[in-house]
Amino acid sequence: MERILIGIDADGSSEAAVAWAAHRAASGSAQIELVTVMDTLLTDTADTEALLATTASRIEQEAPGTAVNTEILELSIVGGLAIAARAADLLVIGSHPHHRLASMISGALPVRISTDVSCPTVVVPVGWKPVDGRIVVGIDIDDSSDKALIFAAREAAARGRELDVVHAWRPTPYSPDPATALVFAPEAILAAHQKILDTAAARAAVELPADRIHTHLDRGRPLDAVVAHVEGAELVVLGTHEWGPITGALFGSTVQQVMEQIPVPLAIVPMGRQEQ
Repeated sequence: MERILIGIDADGSSEAAVAWAAHRAASGSAQIELVTVMDTLLTDTADTEALLATTASRIEQEAPGTAVNTEILELSIVGGLAIAARAADLLVIGSHPHHRLASMISGALPVRISTDVSCPTVVVPVGWKPVDGRIVVGIDIDDSSDKALIFAAREAAARGRELDVVHAWRPTPYSPDPATALVFAPEAILAAHQKILDTAAARAAVELPADRIHTHLDRGRPLDAVVAHVEGAELVVLGTHEWGPITGALFGSTVQQVMEQIPVPLAIVPMGRQEQ
């Protein structure tokens, strides 16, 4: 049974997270925990309890048979969610992509939250609607994408989806030194990046039939490569290092920018996550 933690606030962004999680629970076995992180001295606890109860009732109606628990934590947003997520398989939060200060949780920056939790964080944009589409995963030049790749492949396998594996490359500047120019020739760089992509596809094929895996080697920025393949996608998946989303080509700012530019839920998978 999948354990899903949803960060709830009173400002509207968590509506999308609740809708996404309820839709997921309706098609599988899940246990959902609703958590609000707040200062109980400054906020009316009764109003928060009512919001949690109403949200729990909504999920139980949309996903019959799903067990829903609620909790109020008097901690910082990031710290509280990190603690609550220790026993979760997924943390789900909502986001106003272009208005990060529109809610407490969005204001804490979802990327910051995702670097502090040990499970994947799914950031669902306000206005999300269900789509039966592809799973898109961005692959980096190091091993920071390994967990993200397996997560994406398993998502595709479990939901009968196609998997798009995306990787970006850039030629290095011209060098007048013949030896350096030979090693870093565009053809050599392209071949090296193609090998990274082929290796990733082979790993994904352990979880998913190879004919459902599609690879894309794009020249340019990782941000542009991922965004270019988002149309029609159901979920985008990116990886991070244990200590933050600073992963070679997929630099932390790229993860943030992808989240701000795509109308699709983004799963951020920490490199250090252990297999269940």
